[in-house]
Amino acid sequence: MNQNTKFSALFRQVSQKQQLWSAEKLARELAWCVEQLELGLKTQTPSPKQKEQAIGAIRILRSERTPLPRKRQLMRSLFGDYRAQMEAEWCQALRALRTAAHSAHMQPVGEAARRKSRRVCRPRPARGAKATLDTPNEEFRFNFF
Repeated sequence: MNQNTKFSALFRQVSQKQQLWSAEKLARELAWCVEQLELGLKTQTPSPKQKEQAIGAIRILRSERTPLPRKRQLMRSLFGDYRAQMEAEWCQALRALRTAAHSAHMQPVGEAARRKSRRVCRPRPARGAKATLDTPNEEFRFNFF
């Protein structure tokens, strides 16, 4: 296999991965826009004209026959910079998850609750203590003779 063949094969692989990535990105963008439209229909009280426009937009965005530029144009006209809005929403959700994880506290379960529960709960050894139960305090040596 010569170098040009290797290069073209590598280029095809990269191109295929890029196409998959862009297709996934488009699917996420479409799903976000449709979700925003549906959420607006559920939470707000739109006028009949707004409701009809939102339902039409959802139908266009979900259609496989609608060309991609038309979908992007519709998303841009409805949401403005929808990619920036998606990123901001994602960052806000990530920040909320980090805050929740940071503020979460683990408390040991009492013996009565442990007996009552059907789950197996074993107390963990204190920090710094190793969980070696079956090793003697002697030095390990092979005994070949």
